[in-house]
Amino acid sequence: MQVIHAPSANAFIYEDGDKQAYVTYETYEGCLDVRKTFVPEELRGQGIAAQLVECAYTYAKHNGFKCTATCSYAMKWLERHPEYEGQPSPDYVPDSCAVGKHQSSDSSESK
Repeated sequence: MQVIHAPSANAFIYEDGDKQAYVTYETYEGCLDVRKTFVPEELRGQGIAAQLVECAYTYAKHNGFKCTATCSYAMKWLERHPEYEGQPSPDYVPDSCAVGKHQSSDSSESK
């Protein structure tokens, strides 16, 4: 399975024909926050979401970011992988994903 990092879209993407699965993220305050995970129904049950989330958090660790999650799937993944030392984001709500952008109390990004 080949996952593509699209930094300009803040996403990790997997394509299978005309179907596209992805995770979107934001970076702020030294964290990489997985905001949303999406896998089309036709591709579900193949471990694609787990691979996408793992790619995002591996990228985070290699680039000095803390792993955080707003997406409930990503938070559950972090709970199963304590080696990533993940935490819920300030925007985390169980059983949901982010709709909008993170609203930081500090207007500057740290990375």
